Amino acid sequence: MDSARCKTVREFCDYYGISKPLYYKLKQQGRAPAELRAGHRTIVTPEAERAWVEANTVPAVADATTA
Repeated sequence: MDSARCKTVREFCDYYGISKPLYYKLKQQGRAPAELRAGHRTIVTPEAERAWVEANTVPAVADATTA
């Protein structure tokens, strides 16, 4: 995760490999990262990005048959 700087919505989508329509669908569902409005720009702060990643990370489950 490149959390050194803010990202525009487009940069965020490009970084995570999701489309802008999916981003806005997630936003409608309340599942997108928090946004900061800067004039006409909408940006995702590193803190909001980090919180979104943590909230949407699914822990890996070990396969008991391979142990």
